[in-house]
Amino acid sequence: MTTASDNSSSRRALTCRADKVHTVTLVLPGGREAVFRAGSSKSIYDIASYAGVHLPASCRMGTCTSCVCKLLAGHVKQPQQSCLPPPLLKQGYVAICCATPTSDVTLLTHQGAAVRKWKAEQPAKGK
Repeated sequence: MTTASDNSSSRRALTCRADKVHTVTLVLPGGREAVFRAGSSKSIYDIASYAGVHLPASCRMGTCTSCVCKLLAGHVKQPQQSCLPPPLLKQGYVAICCATPTSDVTLLTHQGAAVRKWKAEQPAKGK
């Protein structure tokens, strides 16, 4: 398990005074975990990057699915994403580039390929 404090003693928490602080746990490939504390004013992707956790991303606007993770526990807010249709949102997929934690969360990372596969298997609209 890696924590933000393990990466550098000079790192600051990404929070503002008004932020409620939550624990973010990322389950990385191979079962490793990265755990850090974060406020709700920055995206989970930005918080992870600041903590030294390198995750896939491309658009950084919630449109491409590169950063998608699966929410295993907790709650997030992701009002700006447009890459995840309602069935995937109901299954717990999250575009972490524009999602913020609203509680302690656990996320399974590197789920973009699974989302793209699901989308490719859907019948084309209008046919």
